[in-house]
Amino acid sequence: MALQHSNKHDLSAGWTRSEDPFHDGELEAQRRMGVREQMANFGRRVIRDWMPDQHRAFYQQLPYIVVGATDEQGWPWASMLVGAPGFIESPDEYTLTLDVDAAPGDPVLGALAQGSSLGMLGIELSTRRRNRLQGWVERRHEDRLTLRIAQAFGNCPQYIQRRTITHAPERVAKPAVEMTSLDERARALIARSDTFFIATAHRDDADAPGSNLGADASHRGGKPGFVRISGDGDTLLWPDFSGNNHFNTIGNMLVHPRAGMLFIDFDRGDALYLTGEAEVIWGGPLVEAVEGAERVVAIKTHRAIYIEGAIPLTFDFQEPSPTLMFTGVWPDTSVLAAGLTAYSVKSIHDASSKVRSLELVPVDPSTPRPSFEAGQHIEVSLPAGTRRYSLSGSPGSRALRVSVERHPAGKGSGYIHEQVAIGHTLWASAPKGDFTLDAQHDAPVVLVAGGIGITPLWSMLHELARRGEETLLVWSVREREDAIFEAERDLLEQIAGERLRVHIQVTSEQGRITPDALERIWPQRDARVYLCGSRGFDVAMREHINALPVTRITSESFGGALTKKAPTQMIEVRFASHKTPLRWDGGSLLELALNAGVEAPFDCRSGSCGTCSAKICSGSVRYDRPPSHEDGKSSERALLCVARPVGDVSFDL
Repeated sequence: MALQHSNKHDLSAGWTRSEDPFHDGELEAQRRMGVREQMANFGRRVIRDWMPDQHRAFYQQLPYIVVGATDEQGWPWASMLVGAPGFIESPDEYTLTLDVDAAPGDPVLGALAQGSSLGMLGIELSTRRRNRLQGWVERRHEDRLTLRIAQAFGNCPQYIQRRTITHAPERVAKPAVEMTSLDERARALIARSDTFFIATAHRDDADAPGSNLGADASHRGGKPGFVRISGDGDTLLWPDFSGNNHFNTIGNMLVHPRAGMLFIDFDRGDALYLTGEAEVIWGGPLVEAVEGAERVVAIKTHRAIYIEGAIPLTFDFQEPSPTLMFTGVWPDTSVLAAGLTAYSVKSIHDASSKVRSLELVPVDPSTPRPSFEAGQHIEVSLPAGTRRYSLSGSPGSRALRVSVERHPAGKGSGYIHEQVAIGHTLWASAPKGDFTLDAQHDAPVVLVAGGIGITPLWSMLHELARRGEETLLVWSVREREDAIFEAERDLLEQIAGERLRVHIQVTSEQGRITPDALERIWPQRDARVYLCGSRGFDVAMREHINALPVTRITSESFGGALTKKAPTQMIEVRFASHKTPLRWDGGSLLELALNAGVEAPFDCRSGSCGTCSAKICSGSVRYDRPPSHEDGKSSERALLCVARPVGDVSFDL
C-alpha cells in the first residue's frame, strides 16, 4: 500500500493533550536525575499521539521490527517480527498494520490479542535510525494486526552498533527450548552480546483501550561483556548509560518491576527470549564498577525460551557505536568485584508497626551464607542508595537477618517496608564492622540499647546466651511496642536462666533512665559495656555509666561511635533555612539541626547513605572516620550525621 500523505497535523505541534505525556514512573526517574523541568517542555515537543509522514514511511520500508508485549500474567516479552519490506503499512497517521510471522514458540505470539497493549521499536541498524511507538491492538484477523497509536516519537542513535542485513529465507527455526534457569548456551550468548532489546510495561487507566499494561520496546547497546550474569547464573546485570532522558524503560520498571529481554545471535539467527523481575540500582559499588554507568538494572530470570534459527536474517557487523568510547564493561575479576552478593528475601516479619525484619539467603544455593560476628552489619544497595543495617539474628542461624525501623522521611527504610516482598533480590556486602564482642571473659557484660539500637546488641545477646556469660540488658524504648523480639527474649531468658537479666525502660511511662536507676540494677563488679543508640543517647548514657564500675565501653551510634566532647572554642553553625545561628555543642551536626527545628533529611546516620548531605556555604568540616559515601570526600558538601565543623561553618540544605 502506498503511503497516503496527510497534512492534518503540523509537525511542530507535538503533544497537544492536557495530560502529561509521561507517567508517574517516568516522572519519578526524571526528578531523580534532575531533568524533570527540562523534559516537561521537551517531551511535549517530541512526543505525539500520531505519526509524522516521515515516521510512517520509515516503518513501511523496514524488513523487521522489534515489539514488546505482556502475557496474561503481566510478564513482558520482547521479540523481532520479520517480513519483506512493506509487511508494515500505515493507512493513516494513527494506524499501523502488519503481518505477524514469528517462529513457533515465540512468546509474543500469544500476547498479541485484540485490545492488548503493544510497544514497537522501528530500528535500522545499518543507519542507526530508530523510532518508537506505543499503542494497542485495535483488531487482529488471523495473522494481520491493526495497531492504534497512543504515543510516537523518535530516538537518538546512541549505542547502536552498525550492521547490515542479509535475508536467510532458507533458515528454519528449530523447536523452542523452554527453561526456568539459563543453560550454558544462553549464558554464552549473553556474555558475547553487544546489543539486546528490552520490553517493559506500566500500569495505567484500566478503562482506556490497551493501557492496562502499557507496553514498550527499546534497545540497549554496549561493548561485548556489558551484560553480566551474577553468581546465581540467572540474574543479569547491565549498566544503563546516559540516554534521551525520557526514562521510558526505567520509569516502567519503577511502577511495574518486570522486564523482557531479547538477545539475538546475529550470525546464526538464534534468539533468546527471557522475562523476569527487574530492579533499578541507582548508586553504590555496582554502579561505580562500570565506566559511564548512571545506574544498574538487575533482571532475575523468571522464564526463558531459546529458539535456534528464529530470525531469518543475518546481521553483518560493520562498526561499533562511537559513543561506546565513553562506556566500559564489568571488571574481569567478578561481577561482584564491588563486593556485593545477591540475596533472596526468605521471610518477612513485622516485629512491630515500625520495625520489619527480613531474613536473607544467597540467591545461588551453592554460595555458603557468610559467617559473621555478633554486632556486625551489612551494606545493602537500594534504589535510594547504599544503606547499612546491623545483623539482628544469631551468628549461628542459616540466614542473615536485618531489622529495619521505618522513618517517615527515610527512602531506604520506606523501600524495605513498602516494596520488598518474599523472593525479592537484594544486593549486599559481606558482613563487616568492628563493633563486636571480646573473647569470653570473667567480667559480666552489660548491653545498653536505645530504641532500634538493639539490633546489633540482640545478635550479641544470642551469642552471650550461647556462651553462658553473665549478661545484663538495659533497653530504653519510647513505647511498649518498641520492645521487639519478645518471643526470642523469653526463649533466651529460659536458656540463660539467672545469668541473664533484662531491664526495659519505657520512657513514655517511666521517663528516661537515670543514674540512680542504673546504679540499682548494675553488677556489683567491673563490667564490659556495649552501647548502641542515637548519638544523643550515646552521650547521655556514657555520662551515667562512667560513675559505675566499668572495665571498658565499646559503642556504636547511629552517627558513628564518637564521644561527645565540648569544643575548645565557641563554634557557630548556620543553616540557610534557619535565621538564628547555632552554637555547636560537640555532638552531631544533624542532631544540632533537628533539635533547633531545622528540617534536615536523614536516614542511616552512619555516613553511608548520603541523605543528609548539605552544601557548605562557608567554612569546612572534618570526619573522625572516613565516611563511605562519596560526599564525605567533597570539600563542597558535608554529611551532617558524621561531620564535625572546623571553626564557624554555614550550610544550605
